[in-house]
Amino acid sequence: IITPSPSANQDRLNSSVQQQTTLEFSSFLDPANVSVQTLETVCAVNEHLLGYRYSDAFVKALEAKDVRIVLHLCANINPSLFFSNNPIPISQSIILSLIQQLTYAIKEERTQKIALSWIRFALCSLNTKDKSVVNHVKFVFEPLAKRIQECFTQISSAEILQELESIQSLLNTTTI
Repeated sequence: IITPSPSANQDRLNSSVQQQTTLEFSSFLDPANVSVQTLETVCAVNEHLLGYRYSDAFVKALEAKDVRIVLHLCANINPSLFFSNNPIPISQSIILSLIQQLTYAIKEERTQKIALSWIRFALCSLNTKDKSVVNHVKFVFEPLAKRIQECFTQISSAEILQELESIQSLLNTTTI
């Protein structure tokens, strides 16, 4: 088995971002119903993303405390390619913050697929023993587990149920 070099993975990720990123708004943002500040933040996130400054893009999106901006960013990056990089292009604290914010998007039908996919990949990449997150993991995992449990009774899609089960399994096997 031939494993691509880290630079090959990075090149594939950058190429994927270049193909997916649009300076237009994703379906998570309606330009008619957002503030000027939100529009400015989305433009800054897009600029970081187009410059392959992933950490800066995620920090900017997460600092806005608007899950729609985070979803917009996630919609423009393939999580499989993103998290296959070694090292991962964002810190452990950013990964944990990403999980925390995406937790609030898993109950809405139009956002749950992308949110669950990103949460699953992020959980697989999170080092819960990292000193920057160890004291905060419990406070992110507990609401996530609760929200996952609530979703089981409301979801009929087999694909979404499989994602929920996968995340629940990851949460149950992760040492806090």
